[in-house]
Amino acid sequence: MKTKITLLFLALVLTASAQLSLVTNNLSDVRRTSDSIALNAKRVFKYEKEAISKNDMNYYLLKYSNTSDAEYPMVVAFRIKMIGSNPDLEITGTPEYSFYKVSGKFLDLFPFWVKFMNPQAIAASVSQKKEDKATINGQTYYIKEDGSVWQIIRY
Repeated sequence: MKTKITLLFLALVLTASAQLSLVTNNLSDVRRTSDSIALNAKRVFKYEKEAISKNDMNYYLLKYSNTSDAEYPMVVAFRIKMIGSNPDLEITGTPEYSFYKVSGKFLDLFPFWVKFMNPQAIAASVSQKKEDKATINGQTYYIKEDGSVWQIIRY
């Protein structure tokens, strides 16, 4: 029985990892990618809310609260680009969501980084260098220290 449960769990993990979308036009993919970041963290994070940024309408934000330390929430940001829009013709277009960044503690972000961005990364080396980079589908992503927090960010 334990073997069957383990195999089922492994199948679910592999399926979820294969569906990671850094650029998508589907909000469920946005949520799935954000959940992957939170679920791979060292600490336990709970989904809180999602919305378009009030300060900049070009970002879709998903917030997760740290269940053990309210001081360190996790906010995942996706850029919104309207594909096919033409304001002159009053065509709004279709939203495309591109992963932009997430901030948090190193040990909460690094598991996602090594699993999905750079499998060769070594935690001690990255934390000492204060950054690492990976290129996925022609886009460059960094994990780097930014003051008192770390970020995974697309450049």
